Amino acid sequence: MKRLEERQERAGKGGSVVSYPDSRPPSSTPLGSPADRRRTPGRDLILPVLLLAALVGCGWADEMPGRVDSAAPHYAAPDMAGDTVALSDLRGEVVLVNIWATWCPPCRVEMPHLQRLQEELGDRGFRVVGVSVDSRGSEATVERFARDVGVDFLILRDPGERISSLFGAYGVPFNLLIDRDGMVRWRHTGPVTADDPHLREILEETLGSAS
Repeated sequence: MKRLEERQERAGKGGSVVSYPDSRPPSSTPLGSPADRRRTPGRDLILPVLLLAALVGCGWADEMPGRVDSAAPHYAAPDMAGDTVALSDLRGEVVLVNIWATWCPPCRVEMPHLQRLQEELGDRGFRVVGVSVDSRGSEATVERFARDVGVDFLILRDPGERISSLFGAYGVPFNLLIDRDGMVRWRHTGPVTADDPHLREILEETLGSAS
């Protein structure tokens, strides 16, 4: 098996990523407004890429939280029904964690692809867990978003964005793959597609490995 650590995060490959230095866009600017439409994917990607490059240059990558081939940090958050779910509860399954927000256009495009992966690979012990970083009080918006894009996989709520600091995730969407033993096997900043050959290869390797 190829060393999965060589397949570390490729910031922005395959799509745009929305950075959120102030956690989320102002609530006074609704999705689809003129201000939203003026946002450009290239500009959104600059901050995460520069920050990552600076950290790697300082040797921080070796200590980066949630890095590839390290144990996933303990993380728990409430689901849409208010019940707390911990990633450790899912030990024994291969889990694709997707950090997203309703105000993120690339997240909306990506969601159907994640649903397709869940449907195709679910019977092999694969699960998608979406973590919404939308602000407190936006539960109805999150539910409507999930219904509109047609996803039924597990969604957790994290308005405080604890998951971002725990896993060193900068921008949304952000994806990471955790194997059956709770080890991080892959990270990716930006949207993914169900047909991405790189992701498919890693999924096959990880699903095929015994716990």
